[in-house]
Amino acid sequence: MRSTVTSMLGFVLALAAVASQASNSLTVHPLDANDLGSGAPWQFLSSLLHDVDVVALPEPIHMTHEFPIVRLGAIKSLNEQNGFHLLAMEGSAIDAWATQDRFIASAKTDRDAADAQLALFPLWNTPEIQQLFQYEAASWATPAPFYITAYDVQPGSGKGTYGVEAFRLLADRLTTYAQPPTTLTLETWLTQLAPLTGGCRQFTLADVPAVRSAIEQLESWISTAVTVVATRVPSVPMHAAALRLLPANLRGSLALCQGMAAGPQANYKALRDREGAAFAEMLRNSSANKKLILWAHWSHLTYRDARAGVSVGQELREKLGTRLYTILPIAERGSAIVIFPNRGSDEDIGFSWIRSRSDPFSKKMQGLSPSSFFLDLRDPVVKNDDALAGLQEVWIESRPVSLSLLQDTDAIVWLKRVGPPQLPLPMLLILGGMHYRTTLAVSVSFLAIAGVGIAVWRWRRRRSVHNVLSDPNPSQA
Repeated sequence: MRSTVTSMLGFVLALAAVASQASNSLTVHPLDANDLGSGAPWQFLSSLLHDVDVVALPEPIHMTHEFPIVRLGAIKSLNEQNGFHLLAMEGSAIDAWATQDRFIASAKTDRDAADAQLALFPLWNTPEIQQLFQYEAASWATPAPFYITAYDVQPGSGKGTYGVEAFRLLADRLTTYAQPPTTLTLETWLTQLAPLTGGCRQFTLADVPAVRSAIEQLESWISTAVTVVATRVPSVPMHAAALRLLPANLRGSLALCQGMAAGPQANYKALRDREGAAFAEMLRNSSANKKLILWAHWSHLTYRDARAGVSVGQELREKLGTRLYTILPIAERGSAIVIFPNRGSDEDIGFSWIRSRSDPFSKKMQGLSPSSFFLDLRDPVVKNDDALAGLQEVWIESRPVSLSLLQDTDAIVWLKRVGPPQLPLPMLLILGGMHYRTTLAVSVSFLAIAGVGIAVWRWRRRRSVHNVLSDPNPSQA
């Protein structure tokens, strides 16, 4: 009898151990590498986003094929299934509205989508991100019209709207809805706003009155045009709502430039992200469902930016708490065009291999699934996993960076392999070699000098032999 009870007790304990092990296993959502851009694999997001108002989709490596496609798939599900109809990107709300207005009025061909993409930074003008604008245009004929704008306060930062040309295009598009105020002279107005462009490098505090006057003139112009915009573009209601916010966006740009002019200790990124976070909140509040998607570099959307001390993600996290949900893609291996760390510029780009480490975190991720997958870091089971405690090595741009994923983000997408964007080969070679141009120039110079040296040596040797052979009175030994 005693042995029977002992056996039954052992069986029950074994079952409890199995159940406990099952309940403590990580839940992964597999993603098909050949279907990353479809919204279908992302249906599980609905169960994770209860009471979430903002979803952030950071960019840890600027130029890959897979990362933008992953975000596109998530965006389709967010828009069609979860009521997130507004995307705000890093860059400029001024550039975005002007190019969006031109896009809305176009035939919406692939060429028109590429033109709309010109509002983005040059590094984001790729075929993969162009698909985002193609999806946007297709959505305008559906019950879930999607709209792309920008939360950032850097006017004139787009590839095709650089500097004051962003304001020129804005004026051109506004004129199709309403004439400017009689007090507004275009070239004077452009000159007044020009100091806000170019990272505030030409701005001085003496420019403040003229900039304020130009913003007030724009506000007056928009107050007349916005009702016409709403009437002409009823299928995309966010277009008029975004227009109303442009004066506030420019006042954020002015605050950024004033902060930079205050002294040499000013931190451009910190000032910019503080203003950007405030404008992101304005955009969210202006959307129909009070929901927003953010797309920016990881350094802007992380919850802890040790370098700058302030990030959009940190600012919004303090205001929204768990109503903000950030999804970070991580590459296991592959290659990409990346930004290299350079204090003088964030445009030091070039080709780089990507390889995960052999640390417990990387080994854990590699073993969780044979395919790419999504992992919710808010799952209580995750917090008890030793591989996710403490710091993890994550590839950011050109190097591995130590992060505490449980503190810096809410979910990860683990991609087995990434590669460069599908750009023409000559463009990839140019972009991939830019970081190495100095090394290449030095190498070419060294080879050229060595070649000249060898040529001179050979010429002198031939000359010496020729002289010996042609001397009629050679010396006798």
